[in-house]
Amino acid sequence: MPTLPDYHLTFEQPELEGVEVTMGRLAIQELFDLNDVLAMPRGDMKALRAYTEALAAFVGKHVIDWNLTDRDGSPLPTGQITDTTLLWAIRDGWLAGINGSRAPLAQQPQRPAQEADMADLMEMPGEPPAESSASEPEPGSSSAR
Repeated sequence: MPTLPDYHLTFEQPELEGVEVTMGRLAIQELFDLNDVLAMPRGDMKALRAYTEALAAFVGKHVIDWNLTDRDGSPLPTGQITDTTLLWAIRDGWLAGINGSRAPLAQQPQRPAQEADMADLMEMPGEPPAESSASEPEPGSSSAR
């Protein structure tokens, strides 16, 4: 019996050059759970931390495979996301694959694509997370599992 393909993400950001992540498909209830995470408030640092932790946990448990290694070249445990640039890029690419847009499934106000989550809150030292330009899965490039 044929299965639906997973989402194979690649990224165009210079800091994520060469990174490949395969995300699994979601059951309907899991899609609702993801929407609940995406709808979490992010109005202050405490709320942003709760959102980021919930998103990293949800996304991490749905990573099927990736080609990430540590500085010594050892493979990183699949789904162990500790970098916000990677987290935002996976979130955006996965959402693009799931529903063809960057927006959460709930009807929420759209913000310009160049804005990032941390920049919505306050100016932080350093650069805010970059907008993902992950490629959407293509039938020939998605891996079925």
